[in-house]
Order: sequence, then structure tokens, then C-alpha cells
Amino acid sequence: MLHNCRVLVNFVRCRLVVSLLFCCFVLDQQASAGIHFTLQSSLSENNLPLSSQNYRSGSASIAFDLGTYFRVGFTHRQSENLSTGYVISEDFNQYIYRMTKNQNFSNSLDFTVILYYGRIFVPYLQLGAVKKEYVIESTIGTLDTEKERYPLPPVPNAGVGLGIRLNRNFSLKLSFSVSPGIKKTHPMHEAEAVWDTFTSIGITYNI
Repeated sequence: MLHNCRVLVNFVRCRLVVSLLFCCFVLDQQASAGIHFTLQSSLSENNLPLSSQNYRSGSASIAFDLGTYFRVGFTHRQSENLSTGYVISEDFNQYIYRMTKNQNFSNSLDFTVILYYGRIFVPYLQLGAVKKEYVIESTIGTLDTEKERYPLPPVPNAGVGLGIRLNRNFSLKLSFSVSPGIKKTHPMHEAEAVWDTFTSIGITYNI
């Protein structure tokens, strides 16, 4: 039953995304404007005494011009932070294996206002809404892996950015955004509200 509900939710999400993109495409054709595709990614690996940390993230977005100074678009972003290694156990005074994997997923609807449409620099403001979900997996010693999900309702999303034209079709995109999130500092404590920030650099292809 739970599996069927998740399948239904995912199907509805896909239909909403397709409908949104279709509506944006129609509006774009009416405005005779451009389409902008942006890709961003990062990857890091840190080796510490008896442990290692691996972080990777990526995002993809599509935006449609509504006239000269306005855009509407959709962004999907996900990241994964994996920590593995050995830690000292206070109960047994010995080293035990521990694995922790945190995954973040978000989908946002973005409305962009172009502040200045220069030949090289294009600064902008961005407002919208974002839907987030956190997935946390942890393993200690020989115990079974525990998996928790924290889906959040849609929350406001705001940011600023700068586009730097490289040529007719490609631009360098710098962006910073902030939105409400949650944080859990102890397994026995309730999650608390925090502000999530995201700073990125990527490449945009303009049609």
C-alpha cells in the first residue's frame, strides 16, 4: 500500500513538472524569447585519520524568457554526503565502524527578474518556492542500516545571481539562494528550523 502511494505521488509530481514546462513553453513562444539550460555539479573527497568523507552534488534547470527582463523556470537539485570510517565507542572503549549518508533532494519553481541586461554582465534577483526532502542512512558496527526520510512542505526560496556572457550561446552563472530548512543535532532531539544557503557556479546554454 505504501509503495503504491509513493508511485502515485511520483506520477503526480511528474505530471506537474511536464505541465509546468509545457505552460512555460507556450508562454515562451508567445513572448518570442529564449530558453536557458543550466548545469552545475561538484565533487570532493577528504581522507581523515581512520575515516573518509565524500561529497557530490548536481543541479539542472530550465528557464523561459517572458519578455526581456523576466524569466520563469524549474530547478532540480540533489546532493549526497557520505562519511565512513572507525570511531571510538565510549561504551566499549574500542573502535567500531560507522557509516552515515545524508541525501538532499529539492525541486523549485523560480521567477527571475533581470536587473540589467548588459553585453557581458547580467545581474538578477530570483523568487519562488522549493520542495525539499532529506534522506539519512546510518550504520553502526554490525547493526542493520537505519533509514529516515524527512519530506518538507513547499517553502519560499529567494536568491541573487550574476550571468557573465562568454559568447552568443554560453554564459557563466554565479548564484546564491536561501530558504528555510531543518536541522537535527542529536538522534533523540526534535528537528529544529534553520536557514539553508546554496552558492554555485555553472554553465548556461541559451537558445
